[in-house]
Amino acid sequence: MKKQGKIAVIGTGRLGTSLGNALACAGYGLAGLADSDIRAARRAKRIIGRGQPTLDSAAAAAAADIVFLTVPDDALARAVSRLCAGEFDGRGKTVFHTSGILPASRLSRLAARGAAVGSFHPAQSFPTPSTPPSHFRETVFGLEGDPAAVRTAKTLVRALGGRPVVLEAGQKALYHAACVLASNLLPPLIELAVQTMTAAGIPAAVAKKALLPLIEGTLRNVKVLDAHKALTGPLIRLDFETIERQLKALRRIPRAREAYRTVGLASLDLLKKRGAGAGSIKRLRALLEGK
Repeated sequence: MKKQGKIAVIGTGRLGTSLGNALACAGYGLAGLADSDIRAARRAKRIIGRGQPTLDSAAAAAAADIVFLTVPDDALARAVSRLCAGEFDGRGKTVFHTSGILPASRLSRLAARGAAVGSFHPAQSFPTPSTPPSHFRETVFGLEGDPAAVRTAKTLVRALGGRPVVLEAGQKALYHAACVLASNLLPPLIELAVQTMTAAGIPAAVAKKALLPLIEGTLRNVKVLDAHKALTGPLIRLDFETIERQLKALRRIPRAREAYRTVGLASLDLLKKRGAGAGSIKRLRALLEGK
């Protein structure tokens, strides 16, 4: 069933192309696929199967009812300026940017030209431009902006099978930091674990295969349990001797040792929820802080 409103995607990278494809599959029309690199716009057309590739973002926006600026944060001001230079008329249009941290007010120049403006951030990672539409299902979308824009955003999110969460502009930095902690900082932590196992004499490829089932099992546990109930290992057992020996061994890998200590200290509140006594918490804190 075709949905009301044509979409323009300005910035056809991983998110822009994946989002355009998902919205097209949900029944929305695509007015244009704009990018400063025409090859990226043409690639998006091949993936989605519809939409007009163009270098002219103003022309793409003019033909659309809903405009997505799916560009890096530091390119957002330039994208807005290009639309304004193209005599953008926002009357009857809704414009979203997809930054997790920037407020909708960064689109104020477009609002002054009559557009409803908002921010539309999926709390999800997009490894390739051809990430399938199913990737959006059950994804939380952080929404913020004009009431009219937020209403439109909620409709779009539901069409994608996602879950809308409305934010205030001042909440976005913490919201986005939470996404970074949960997603962006996980791969380097896993890489540190691989390096640590490699230092034990195990080839990196074997180390990764050994650790992945452990990681996946932990994620399954967190999905069905509260974090303090999902916590396992020497910390929850208050195995001070094991922790001390590991910290000593990790002197060979300073970054891994620092990560172990930092995350270990962050676990203390979870240990309290599991019923660990004040004396044990104090002893563990001193051990992790190196006192």
